Amino acid sequence: FGFCSNLQGVKFRRINKIDYSALNDFSNINLLQSNFYTISKAETENKIVQPHKILINDNLVGFFHTISKKYLKIFSILRINRGPIIFNSVKLNDRVNIYLKLMKIGNIFKLRFLSIAPDISFNSIESLFLENPRTIKLNLSNWKSLIIDLGKSETELLFDLKPKWRNSLRKSQKQNLKILHTSETNEINTLLEFYIQDQRRDFKKLNPDLIKKMKSYESEQEKLHVFKTFKNGVDIGAILISRQWTNIIYLIGWSSEEGRKLNVNYLLLWEALIYFKSKGIKTFDLGGLI
Repeated sequence: FGFCSNLQGVKFRRINKIDYSALNDFSNINLLQSNFYTISKAETENKIVQPHKILINDNLVGFFHTISKKYLKIFSILRINRGPIIFNSVKLNDRVNIYLKLMKIGNIFKLRFLSIAPDISFNSIESLFLENPRTIKLNLSNWKSLIIDLGKSETELLFDLKPKWRNSLRKSQKQNLKILHTSETNEINTLLEFYIQDQRRDFKKLNPDLIKKMKSYESEQEKLHVFKTFKNGVDIGAILISRQWTNIIYLIGWSSEEGRKLNVNYLLLWEALIYFKSKGIKTFDLGGLI
């Protein structure tokens, strides 16, 4: 790989809102770079969100959001989560230049610090260029997830499941449970209440106010979906899925004691997978559920 630096050709321009609608050249559109998440995150935590477009030689090649906050009225911390979102067609050399230019957003002399969790592998070539005297790699847990390619056939998807999931799914399917799919606010709130009451969970990573705020900013392409099942008129399980354009991600799930015995979580995830596959969604991000 013969790298050629061209940082002058890379430009970031502030925009009012990222419009992914006319662009089908992305592979890594994700929740943390979606419009309704970033706006909701900023409002919930009293921060500022700023969308940007990325240009190389004046040609549009990607986007990213920054979420920032000023502390003690002295210094600012800007955060980029699982970004930037870059066109698939952008070559490796240009990708490296984009990341190197992003590193210059932070400026210690202006008391402006950048915290970035790029949506790349730590074993990638791009990541090698992020290590320099101006950067500090924090000792935090890496993002781990399982991405399911919904372009595969239903038979292939079933075969690719881990044996435990496949066996649990078959057991649950034999119960002939009814599945309800909805995006109604009251169903989302009900799931959140069940989830919070479930003492088995660790709630440190879930902010119900953030989920409720996302609901208020959703659109057809960025939307929350609930899949739930019940028995004898009583809820026994539900999951919350977020759609962001061609990607979906599993957010939270809940099941009653009976629901757990019937493995309803596996059933609901499979039903969501099949539904969104039929709608042309490309990938299902299980959000760390591996």
